[in-house]
Amino acid sequence: MYEFHNNILSIPAKVLYEDLEVVSYDTYRQWCVRGKLIKTRTARGLDSYALLDFEKLPQNIKDLIIKEYGNPPSENKSLLEKQLKSDPEAVEFFANWQLPDYRFLEESVQKEYHAHAQIFNAVHALINIRQTSRKKLNRPKQNSEELWKEISGHIQKLNKTEYPHSLPTNPTSLKRKYTRYIKEGYSSLIHANFCNQHSAKVKDTEQEASLRQLLRKHNNLDNEQISAIYNIIADKCNWKHISAATVGNYREKWDLITFAGRRGQQTFDNVKAMTVKRKAPLYPLYYWTIDGWDVELLYQKTDVTPRGKEVTTYHNRLNVVVVLDPCGKYPIGYAIGTHETPELIQQAIRNAVNHTAELFGQRHRVLQLQSDRYATKKLTPFYEAVSNNYIPAKAHNAKAKIIEPYFLRLNKKYCQLMPNWSGFGVTSRKENQPNSEILNKIRHTFPDEQLCRLQIERILEAEREAGKAKYLSAYADMPSEDKHYMSDDEYLYYLGERTGRTNKLNHEGIKVTLNGKIQHYDCFNPDFRLYGHLDWTIAYDSDNTDKILAYNEGGSLRFMLDKKYVQPMALKDRTDGDAAELGKIQQFNKYLNGKIAEQTYQDAEIVEDLFQKVPELGNTLAKLVLTDSTGNHKNNRNKARLNALNEVKKVAYKQEKQKEKENVSNWKAQQDAYLREKVDINKYL
Repeated sequence: MYEFHNNILSIPAKVLYEDLEVVSYDTYRQWCVRGKLIKTRTARGLDSYALLDFEKLPQNIKDLIIKEYGNPPSENKSLLEKQLKSDPEAVEFFANWQLPDYRFLEESVQKEYHAHAQIFNAVHALINIRQTSRKKLNRPKQNSEELWKEISGHIQKLNKTEYPHSLPTNPTSLKRKYTRYIKEGYSSLIHANFCNQHSAKVKDTEQEASLRQLLRKHNNLDNEQISAIYNIIADKCNWKHISAATVGNYREKWDLITFAGRRGQQTFDNVKAMTVKRKAPLYPLYYWTIDGWDVELLYQKTDVTPRGKEVTTYHNRLNVVVVLDPCGKYPIGYAIGTHETPELIQQAIRNAVNHTAELFGQRHRVLQLQSDRYATKKLTPFYEAVSNNYIPAKAHNAKAKIIEPYFLRLNKKYCQLMPNWSGFGVTSRKENQPNSEILNKIRHTFPDEQLCRLQIERILEAEREAGKAKYLSAYADMPSEDKHYMSDDEYLYYLGERTGRTNKLNHEGIKVTLNGKIQHYDCFNPDFRLYGHLDWTIAYDSDNTDKILAYNEGGSLRFMLDKKYVQPMALKDRTDGDAAELGKIQQFNKYLNGKIAEQTYQDAEIVEDLFQKVPELGNTLAKLVLTDSTGNHKNNRNKARLNALNEVKKVAYKQEKQKEKENVSNWKAQQDAYLREKVDINKYL
């Protein structure tokens, strides 16, 4: 650390503000300006650094430096010491040097090798100075043996705290090491003991390959077994025997490249391979993940054997399929069953879509959905219907599903607190599992299946309640263009349940059995009755049977049907709303009849115009048997004959009416004449 510059004992300036942190850099600059610190060299250039006069430092700082770095060297330094200087290239070389097993040199070793490089650089400079000075003075070369004795003596006097070297004291060995350094450079200073293969029992590629093959065997052989098998091979190949401890060392060394053989590629991908770090979505409905969980809650179940004997089991567990939104880890949907099935997964997704309507007022689609590959062929159309992008997770890739840690959290937070808790997975430590003796004693108190379902429902509803406010707040900030809605008919068509048979429209509407009950449905869309001849497939939601969807084969025709309102027969039984519902049907039938009459009238006019344009169709009329708007065709067929008869009747009717008018006029005239003859009006004036 100490060095002489222009014969002045100096220290690097950075010792004050970096190494020892005695003063800040700003204080250091102020002291230099005020003359409190005297520079012996100014930092100029890439590898240059400022030096301070050690003797001119404040006493307290001098004492601190001596305590940390030792006493400063005397001014009567040897010529070798005066040539010592730092070698940045050597520092970088040893810092980046990697051994065959990919290890770097330890920091203490790097400092040692850097000191060797500094010393040999100084020796090289000293030899050049001696040779140049003797050549100028026409003196013979210095005796090599004497020279290296002198150099060795100087090296031994160096402060090993500042120059932690391990160079040989023997002049001959020192010269040999120096000569090699001049020829080979920094690499010659690295000791051969690093990764020394001379004493290794497993050296060549054949030995290593044989041992690695034994280590990666799927049988998972232990160290003793592997060493025994390897030694059999070694006897025939003239190799050295190895012990079980040696196998253990190589097992640890080659763990990465033998792990897949011992544990499988899937486990390797989950444990050893590099993982992708992901973050949760900012808003709801961006991403859902779905998976099943055998809940760690036991329930008792009684079955009857074929011989009629009742047997109660207590090891039963229910399965819940959860649809999780990573935004707030909100359980947007779930369904509970005895085991995971495609139908249970569909039920969970329906629950998720319906829950969006409960939260946001309308059913929504999700932008992206992820699941495992269970029943993927059957469920893929279902997944694609509810999401814009369905991306199944890689098979057996547990790391891709964040829902697995979520299940573990539920197990610890809720299930572990319940008396019928069954414990963690089979790979968990025994001391973390519940007391099996106590479980066996209290097994008769385990809930039945219905109560166990209620336990799971309460857990998930508690999770929903805890995250609901945050989830709604995030939805409020969600960009409107990312909200994708799902109508009632889309929901039932893509996600609804099916009855397994088709139905036809009759006077009662559509008669269908849902949830074990016969129910009737009808549609107020007049177009539905135009296709009364078709067979209809019914889609419904078992949780809400007020509306169903009827669609034809291929789905080109779809109609939403409402459950028929049941009217009371007796007027006495009528309640509020009965009259309104009855009025709806009457109004619909009136509208329907009007539409039919209007169409019939239009058709009649068109046909009448057609026959006027084409008289030749007169005889064809009888053959076609076309009816008029009153449903008659004979009148039209005999129209020519009837027209003449009608004209005669009209004339006779007019003549009769005219005669009646004349008779009335004559009677009035006669009455007036009679009155004038018999009565003298003047008598009454």
